[in-house]
Amino acid sequence: MNIFTAKKTIESLKNGDIKAFDDIYYQYSDAVFRNICKMIRQKETAEEILQDVFTELWESRARIESENSLGGWLMVVSHNKAISCLRKKVKEKIILDAPLPLEMEDFKEDEEDTESKISMLYAAIAQLPPKRKNVFTLCRLEGKSYQEASDILGISIYTVKEHLIAASKAIKSYVMVQPPKNAVWLLSFIFGFLQ
Repeated sequence: MNIFTAKKTIESLKNGDIKAFDDIYYQYSDAVFRNICKMIRQKETAEEILQDVFTELWESRARIESENSLGGWLMVVSHNKAISCLRKKVKEKIILDAPLPLEMEDFKEDEEDTESKISMLYAAIAQLPPKRKNVFTLCRLEGKSYQEASDILGISIYTVKEHLIAASKAIKSYVMVQPPKNAVWLLSFIFGFLQ
């Protein structure tokens, strides 16, 4: 999906166009599902999270910014939902294994926290040079393979890999000046979940 088509599709989505939603689902669902599966090994649970991500997209459609990467938004939301699922499973195991009842507050990330993480992700990516930003966006946010990115950008697979290595180093440097809580989240998102 080129930038013009993506902006038009997002604007249609914001206006409640089901076809635009379907187009976005078919464009991104495989990449989002693969990334969820890197954290959630149970296929049925991963499918439920995928549906939750796209349900949230529909419910949040009015707040989606046309100029921002929809792929990035989907990856951040799916990452947060996968983490939430893992935390819930750990809490359930602790409760089941505990000899005494435990009171545990359910993890619920508020909308403001999600938006700040999305902004932080965009800021880290925005500081990259244009070629590295394109490679990083294609491979890490849109889930394209090295070969697909190579074909789209007209560069070799080796160059794609080199740009990803350089982008990772630049993002790591960016992260080191962030508050510790944000730095940990960004590092786990960029270098754990998306690899």
